[in-house]
Formats: sequence, structure tokens, C-alpha cells
Amino acid sequence: MSDTMTVEPTVESKPSKVKKEKVEKPLVACWCGCGGQTRGKFVPGHDSRFHGNAKRVARGLLDMDVTLAGLAHDEARAEFRKLVEHELPKVAKWKAEEEAKATRKAEKEAAAKLKAEQDKVKEAVVDVAPSEAEVS
Repeated sequence: MSDTMTVEPTVESKPSKVKKEKVEKPLVACWCGCGGQTRGKFVPGHDSRFHGNAKRVARGLLDMDVTLAGLAHDEARAEFRKLVEHELPKVAKWKAEEEAKATRKAEKEAAAKLKAEQDKVKEAVVDVAPSEAEVS
């Protein structure tokens, strides 16, 4: 027999994680004002409604006061106002672009109309001008 020693690898034990006790959040009203109850800010999908309404108010499609009155609480109203204010510069830029687009379209149509009138005048002048055969 041989006198060799065998060394077994030791496994260092990790300290066990202590699981925290889950504390359920209380139910609160959905921020969009639907009347639904949730443990977060919104019932699933209603954050889109909230943000969409902010965009509609910024565009002038919804009344701010009526929309604010329908929201659940002051924190939601403050966040809504913040979203509307954030959207206003975008709406102003969009309106300016739409006005510029309409102006370019009107200018293009006016130029086409002027060209058509000039072409009619040229045709009328050609019809009235005597041909060489008539002059001789």
C-alpha cells in the first residue's frame, strides 16, 4: 500500500440569504381616473390612457380642467400637468410644420395655376398670329 494522502476539496458555504417577508401594498385608485383599484399607479394598460389624454389636452382635443377633475388624486394631477407641459413644445413644432406644409402646397398650386394660364395665353397668341402662308 502506498502512503499517499488524499485531500478532499472543501466547499465553502455561502451565508444563506434571509428572505424578506413580502408586504402587500394597499390597493389605491388608478391614476387615470377609471375608478379601478391597483397596487401600483395604474391598472394594466391605463398608463397609455393617461399619457394619451395628456397628448390630447396639449393638442387642444380635450379640456384640461375636465380631464384633471377626473383624475384620482393630486399626485396624478401634478404628473398629468407635467406631461402636458412636456408635450406642448412638440405640438407647437408639429403645428408649425403643418402650416409650412400647407403654405408650400398652396404656393405649388398657385404656381401650377399661373403656368396653366400662361400656357393658355401662349396658345391663344399662336392661334391669332398669321401663318407665313397667309402673309404672302
